[in-house]
Amino acid sequence: MSKNNSMNRILLATLFCLLVGIVNSHVFAQEVASPENRLYLNPVFEEVDFTENIVFAEKLNPFGNKKEELRMRIFEPKGDTAKLRPLFVLMPGGGWVVNGDDWMNDVATMFAQAGYVVAIHKYRLSESIGTAEQYFDALAKATSDQLDAIQYLVDDAQAENRFRIDTSKIFIGGHYAGAVTSMHTAYLDPGDSMQPLMRETFIRYDAIAEKQNEYKIIGVINLSGAVNDLGMINRNDVALLSIHGDKDSVVPYDSNEYSFGSVAIDEYANTVGTFSRLFLIEGGLHNDTAIPGLCEECVPIMKRFMFNQLEGD
Repeated sequence: MSKNNSMNRILLATLFCLLVGIVNSHVFAQEVASPENRLYLNPVFEEVDFTENIVFAEKLNPFGNKKEELRMRIFEPKGDTAKLRPLFVLMPGGGWVVNGDDWMNDVATMFAQAGYVVAIHKYRLSESIGTAEQYFDALAKATSDQLDAIQYLVDDAQAENRFRIDTSKIFIGGHYAGAVTSMHTAYLDPGDSMQPLMRETFIRYDAIAEKQNEYKIIGVINLSGAVNDLGMINRNDVALLSIHGDKDSVVPYDSNEYSFGSVAIDEYANTVGTFSRLFLIEGGLHNDTAIPGLCEECVPIMKRFMFNQLEGD
């Protein structure tokens, strides 16, 4: 073979590789830019459909001794054509003693723009959580109410399915009281060891969920939350994401004599074999994790965690 022919072949091979690289780069760029590939991770929809005042339960609240209508508000991606969408059941904080009609609406909107159906639900409030009896009463009521909110949406999905929910892809979570409640909803089982007072209170409010076959919780979001007993988290339990500010003066991010914060929760979950991720926000205060304007990284971190669970990562 002549030297010129050899050089020509090398040149042709080089040009071919460059051409393949350009084509592949173009295809990759198209895939990255494609809305289908950003769904559930980045904002795909500009507008959101909002439905409020949906009554999901009527229950007696011992605080005030009156029956209350418990309501939720739903956020959906406007213009979405998907037949089924993942559900995010979101519960704001307030220490079980106060709640707002628009708390965390901005967070819900951001998730709906990424393709999720988001339900923010109210729960029965309590007068105080100053004693163990009051704390367990407030937590059990809220857990029972969150279970009812989930069941309402699951029942609807099995019938009319107004919100086109995929009941095999449910996330739950919230801030402070909402985080604590969500962790008990997801992790507390009838066979778990509990303080006698806690067990009696949770049984009274029917707040311990049996394992469900009709829906599946695949991820829990803990924003500035804590638990009193780590033992309710078992091996291969529901995946958990914890985000906590390291300057939180309301709920310590590690532990104190009363409860286990996000650091301890994450360490325990990973020790027993449950997938868990922890993000400490440097300089973050208690409410920062629930307010996107104060924690710009919090919602993207949550979206990435949830996207990975949907992808089976």
